[in-house]
Amino acid sequence: MEDGLSELLQTVRVEEAACLRAELTAPWGCRQDASAHALIYICVAGAAYIATASGQSAMLRGGGCAVLAHGSAHALKDSPSSPAMERIPTPDIDADTGLPVIRCGGGGGETALIALELQLDRVRARPLMRVLPPLIHIPGEDGMLPPWARPLAQASDLELAQRRPGAAATLTRLAEMLFIQLVRAAAADLAADEQGASRGHWSPQVITAIRLIREQPGKRWSVATLAAQVGMSRSAFAAVFSREMEAPPMQYLASQRMLRAAELLRTPDIAIAEIAFLVGYESDIAFARGFKRHHGIGPGAYRRGAQLRPPADPLRPADRAAPTMQMLRMTQRPRSA
Repeated sequence: MEDGLSELLQTVRVEEAACLRAELTAPWGCRQDASAHALIYICVAGAAYIATASGQSAMLRGGGCAVLAHGSAHALKDSPSSPAMERIPTPDIDADTGLPVIRCGGGGGETALIALELQLDRVRARPLMRVLPPLIHIPGEDGMLPPWARPLAQASDLELAQRRPGAAATLTRLAEMLFIQLVRAAAADLAADEQGASRGHWSPQVITAIRLIREQPGKRWSVATLAAQVGMSRSAFAAVFSREMEAPPMQYLASQRMLRAAELLRTPDIAIAEIAFLVGYESDIAFARGFKRHHGIGPGAYRRGAQLRPPADPLRPADRAAPTMQMLRMTQRPRSA
């Protein structure tokens, strides 16, 4: 996995992030249905047991992190024996950070968690997502985050405290970097695991072809020219690429061109005709047809919608929080007297 890891990580884009803090007292438990978003849990204090519906599990302790890149259904509890009941407590909004905070539980041992929900561009990140397991567990060190994660946490704390202009974009990028670093930290373990190694074996020719397409989406690529660039015959390259990418080379190229076009359309000073040329189309009409086929709307409508859409806030207040963050379904039990 490590050979092509840098190239695979280039595909990661976090389009939106949401964050909340949970302050829990044992016993407590929650159940999360499968989500279209990636989830990250950071154990700030205490301990938390996490188990996916497919059987993976881990115990998070101080500084430990769990990543569910595929948004797999899972349970989160103070211990494996605690029940996971369903009730949604009303989050408070922390006056200092603006974060939604859930406080609940049975009054026993204390656990504090940070939960991040990341909306990934899954089409772009498909090569990476294919090799990631349902659950990644990164232990803490001496009750703290791993050393490489601490600067990211400090930068996030600073942005939360100051809330300067551009904080939303900065926090989204920090969440993206955290996701990338967590995957990097897990790469050695994934490569050592027999199943992970099988999933993560990528031919260098396919990795090179992905890089060529990403760097030059507007070039007049064909299966033959890509095969020649990576030193394979046309038929062998097409077979290997289709098997590893689950799509033929030209289909993958078309999807990457449309993703790049969507990025460029968010920049208002680049004409649509120029964007068509930059992503490999000589005809505006052919570009518009291809874009609508891929995105469901034409490039002009997409640009207008992107300009009208308000910037995403990684700290979505509770009264605007998307229902996809079902981790709010926590057990609320009365505290013992």
